[in-house]
Amino acid sequence: CPRIIIDIRKTDKSWAKLSACFDRVGLIWSQHNAIDNYFSSWGLYHWFDKCGHTSWDKRIPREYLEYETPLLKQLLQGILDSDGHRNRCITTTSFGLVQDIIELCMKLGYCTYFAKIPMKSTTLKCGRVITARHQAYNIYVKRRKVHYNRRINTAWHKNDNGAATVPYAGR
Repeated sequence: CPRIIIDIRKTDKSWAKLSACFDRVGLIWSQHNAIDNYFSSWGLYHWFDKCGHTSWDKRIPREYLEYETPLLKQLLQGILDSDGHRNRCITTTSFGLVQDIIELCMKLGYCTYFAKIPMKSTTLKCGRVITARHQAYNIYVKRRKVHYNRRINTAWHKNDNGAATVPYAGR
């Protein structure tokens, strides 16, 4: 069984929520360590497999972007809880994820934009130089809602077919 490692200490508040969520959705998982929790699950592996394998090819699976509005809100909240900062900014090296998050936010009616982070090198105290290998992006999600004309349903970004359609899923 492929190993998906979610390292959460039993003392962490999220442990109870996560294990209850896995049980609720019917994921079969096992705990491999008494202190930390490492999960093995084919179902979880296939679920994560749809999201990409490296930091620069992460995506929100297409079928997830077609969910109803309440689930889309929970999806965005989960992304912000796990990858976002306090100021509702998400950082990623995947331009595909940038496109998917902007589509998600547009469907929910949120104002959002992104910016490239300048690529630079950092020198550690030991003299080792770390250089960015992939372009990084910040995605900013604003709390205010944008009121779109319901007849206008195309986004500014392009998908694999050339253009993305973003149906209004607001109020």
